[in-house]
Amino acid sequence: MADGLLVERLRRYLNELHPNARALLMAELERGVLRGEDMPGAELVLRELRRDARENARPKRPGNLARLFFQPLEPFWSTISRPIVIRDGSRASPSSRSGNGSAAT
Repeated sequence: MADGLLVERLRRYLNELHPNARALLMAELERGVLRGEDMPGAELVLRELRRDARENARPKRPGNLARLFFQPLEPFWSTISRPIVIRDGSRASPSSRSGNGSAAT
């Protein structure tokens, strides 16, 4: 019973810490364990930090979101042999718009 209460209090304390502080604490405790330092309660704290890290891990973002967004359109782009040029017809003379080819004088 006392162990369950201790673990619950530890969880609450660790959850109140900023995520960067939790990551730093976990890294320091892991370094201490690797160096062979005797730290009472380190395994318990590490277990809770790792559990929290697994539960709150964000899924990895894909590398290039724009490429993924336009990927369904790629088959249509490959069939275009030359770029499409949109011309502004407002600059053309009135005779060229009528299509008769003769210039008005």
